[in-house]
Amino acid sequence: MDDFQAIFCAFNDRLHEITTFLLMVSQQKDFVKTIYDSSPEKHSTLREDAYVKSSRELINSKVEYNAIIISAYACFENYIDDLLQEYLKSIIKAGCNVDSISTTTKKKYFDKICEYLSSPHRYPAEHLSIEAAIKSVYDCYYGSKTDIIAELLLHHGGNLKQENISNLLSILGIIEQGSLIVSQRDAQDFVSLFLSDSDRQLAIITKPQILFQSLDELVDQRNIIAHTWNSDSRFGESMLRDHIELLLLLGYVILFQVICSYYSKNPHYLHEFPVVHDVFNHNVLCLNSDKAAIKVGDFLYIKDESTVFVAQIKRIEVNRTSVDIVEEPNTDVGLELNRRVKRVQKFYYIQ
Repeated sequence: MDDFQAIFCAFNDRLHEITTFLLMVSQQKDFVKTIYDSSPEKHSTLREDAYVKSSRELINSKVEYNAIIISAYACFENYIDDLLQEYLKSIIKAGCNVDSISTTTKKKYFDKICEYLSSPHRYPAEHLSIEAAIKSVYDCYYGSKTDIIAELLLHHGGNLKQENISNLLSILGIIEQGSLIVSQRDAQDFVSLFLSDSDRQLAIITKPQILFQSLDELVDQRNIIAHTWNSDSRFGESMLRDHIELLLLLGYVILFQVICSYYSKNPHYLHEFPVVHDVFNHNVLCLNSDKAAIKVGDFLYIKDESTVFVAQIKRIEVNRTSVDIVEEPNTDVGLELNRRVKRVQKFYYIQ
């Protein structure tokens, strides 16, 4: 699970680099505008500076805009690829045999193998070979161990819109085919972590589909600039920032889907808390720690009659004192979670 979180942190850091670059471009524009909007005498020396002249030429450059769009999409695509490859590796490692892969996933993998064998040039990975592909699919059905080639199972055409992401998640059994990736519960729990504007928060809670509309628009914009230098459909600076924020939120929701699916497939890691006292303010869970060692940043697995999900511990209190970790067995603790929960749900710690 630490590997899943590390992949998200890398994704977050890369998007932060992009937003920092976007801020620098904005500040650069303001700086140059100030120089050239003032009286000629005031900044005459600066106007002759080579850097200032070059900056002025690039103020409305398509190069900077294109770089931001291409980088933002590449950042998201790499995140999805890394996260799902790690998920696949983890469930195989946890299962250690072919039973760790569902029948549906095996069938879809077989379809991918057939695609590869008919058109191997579409799969440029250097270590792929026809012999390895045939051996892999044989092992999945008849062998004693699973040796799935992740690049084949997770291969996509590079346009990760909603339909393609949904397909990848369903191939791995993370979601059911055709089910929602982002629920209203997800939007309500997570939106305030990434968006400060209350109107935007409400819009996404009411219509979580906005997250994928934003992604699809980014993919379309990436495709336009990849084939057309002159385009009239460019995003404004504010819209660029909005799209990057929504990318991060979408990536966070998918992270929690992946973690939840992993532990649903590996229930031997889960142990139910036998004594739950109460829930306050919808996200403060009071219970007895039982035998669990609990620390800030840990995940809880939560189940009710219709759904399962995971929540992360943001803060721990023991006797009204904040602590980072609880190691003493049978300690009454208060856990502030990053999701809304109910007293009637069942709560599990992950060993």
